[in-house]
Amino acid sequence: MAVIKRCPACEGRLKERGYCQYGDFDGGLFSYKADLLECVRCGFVRLQGEFDDQAIENYYSNDCMYASAGGIGVGGRSQEDQIRYRHYLNLLQTIAPGGGRLLDVGCSRGGFIRYVDERAPGLFLLSGVDIDSTSVNDFGSRDLPIKQGSVFALPYEDSSQDIICYFHVFEHILNVELVMEEAARVLESTGRLMVEVPDAALYSLARVGTNFWPGMKEHVNHFTLKALSMLGERKGLHVTAVERVLLPMKGSIKDYPSLMVLFSKEANDFERVKADQTLTKNIVSFFEDERRQQEILLTNLHHCFGFYDKVTLWGAGLELLDLSAQGLLEINKVIHIIDSNLIKQKKRLTGIRIEAPEYVDPTGLLVITSYLSVDDIRAAAIGLGWTEKQIFYIF
Repeated sequence: MAVIKRCPACEGRLKERGYCQYGDFDGGLFSYKADLLECVRCGFVRLQGEFDDQAIENYYSNDCMYASAGGIGVGGRSQEDQIRYRHYLNLLQTIAPGGGRLLDVGCSRGGFIRYVDERAPGLFLLSGVDIDSTSVNDFGSRDLPIKQGSVFALPYEDSSQDIICYFHVFEHILNVELVMEEAARVLESTGRLMVEVPDAALYSLARVGTNFWPGMKEHVNHFTLKALSMLGERKGLHVTAVERVLLPMKGSIKDYPSLMVLFSKEANDFERVKADQTLTKNIVSFFEDERRQQEILLTNLHHCFGFYDKVTLWGAGLELLDLSAQGLLEINKVIHIIDSNLIKQKKRLTGIRIEAPEYVDPTGLLVITSYLSVDDIRAAAIGLGWTEKQIFYIF
């Protein structure tokens, strides 16, 4: 893979700021060592591995578990999803009160366009596109067409959409320039483009748990407001509005920092956003602080392991994958990994088969390796015979 030297957002110089080690299920794409690169001009951060966008598309087409997962950007129907969708719809009704043709790119299970169809019936001509064939086939609707397609070659004609939405797409893609160009191609001359990404400059204000935001193995990009704005401007799209808010995540116990930028092909009087330099510098600093906290957590976990012959880890999600990449499972103990997700139960992590919680005896130490599902897991564990004295929580 060619070494990236220029920022894909603003073409500024990328500075090497160390590396990050990521973990995945055995054989997974995202078990990799990434160069940590920061743009000295706009604050954009890239995690550069050895894979390319074709490999990423193959992953989302064949290997990802969004069709069975909860959380942000998977097109679900949870209470938290409904709150986010209401927020999106309110914005849409403000910028396009007369409706129009609306395309949701990266729609996954189509939760958002279904919500719009139910809450504002007939206002928009709705459609969606996603690379994941499972989501498209299982959750498509005759009335709400969801197509399988690539963000690099949208299956739509030039100038065919009045509103195009990208909710949590740009942080997953290497060639964000091509994605923005493709959005501009499909967008009608007076249309609006909505792009939402996690607000990386505000990670520290919405801290979920140790290394949660830096540990998102699939997030190869971390955007500042300045970076996302400049990316659009370079492709002929002008910023018309910006919104930075906290929106609920799974379980409603934590929020994520949402950065929403609205673009138009038409020039306007909106002053281009100049990012606060203290914020842009804080992204890499936040990564470094979280890494130090993770080292402390790992030390505490290994110390705790020493008092038990058997260790059970409940929650095979990003937290455990990240901790495993830092050496958590390199111990001479009997280890069980358990999770209620049926698809995860078909996988292994460092050779350890993931099991159903009810099949593991409630003996030894139980570590709950989840931030967002901790209350549900604790209640289930107590129901299966685990005691509070046996449970260790990661924070």
